[in-house]
Amino acid sequence: MDKRELQERIDAALINPETGRPWQRYSPYLSTVANDLQIELESAGRDGGLEGILDRFDGLLSVADPFLLRVALATVLYHHPLRETLGLRVP
Repeated sequence: MDKRELQERIDAALINPETGRPWQRYSPYLSTVANDLQIELESAGRDGGLEGILDRFDGLLSVADPFLLRVALATVLYHHPLRETLGLRVP
């Protein structure tokens, strides 16, 4: 998956299509709210990189609290070294 596709998936996960604004911006104050989900996403990232994180997010969206899941995703992506290397934005 190339940089453009990754950014599109990040935007689709974190931006509300009705408003064009982020569902939830990354915040250090919320970064410990969803530790269990963060751990699960980080684990997926160890096996599958950024794509693995996004795949696991998609899989959890129907069973986890969407607010907490988006907080976890924003936190994990914000701190992921490859995101910064590729110049990907976290809305």
